[in-house]
Amino acid sequence: MINLLKVLRKIDLQVIDFVNKHRNVFLDDFMLFVTRLGNMGLIWLLIAIILLSNKTYHYYGTELLEAIVIGAIICNLVLKPIFERIRPYDRYPNLTRILPRLNDYSFPSGHTLASFSSATILFQINSVVGILSFSLAFLIAYSRLYLNVHYFTDVFFGMIIGILVSLSIIIF
Repeated sequence: MINLLKVLRKIDLQVIDFVNKHRNVFLDDFMLFVTRLGNMGLIWLLIAIILLSNKTYHYYGTELLEAIVIGAIICNLVLKPIFERIRPYDRYPNLTRILPRLNDYSFPSGHTLASFSSATILFQINSVVGILSFSLAFLIAYSRLYLNVHYFTDVFFGMIIGILVSLSIIIF
């Protein structure tokens, strides 16, 4: 188990190093815009409201809201308080910090969890909607790495947990 944690920590540091070597002003602005799309799951909540207002897609809107709420509870009320993982820009002060200091913990990434749980629900509508949703979810996840607010493992497990939350809603 200790060896696995060392490997994961090494991967986290390698990703931080890679991302920070490929920064530029355009990407700074673009990633800030992308990450803001995921703030509080607003883009996904907006899509849920649109779906809820349409009889044909009302069911998917309900599933989407369930996924966002359950994911937020698991992430913010259960996992973050348990793991209390300090954000990369706090642990490594030499990292660029574009966003204002955040007051919660790093693990798992809530933006990523909400994005991947939403994309999983939306994939049911059709594959084009699903691919577009997953593309946005990946961009939001990468923006969290780029902005040094999350480690790779925060984002990776946010993806996995988000997908599992939605699959459990779809199946049950």
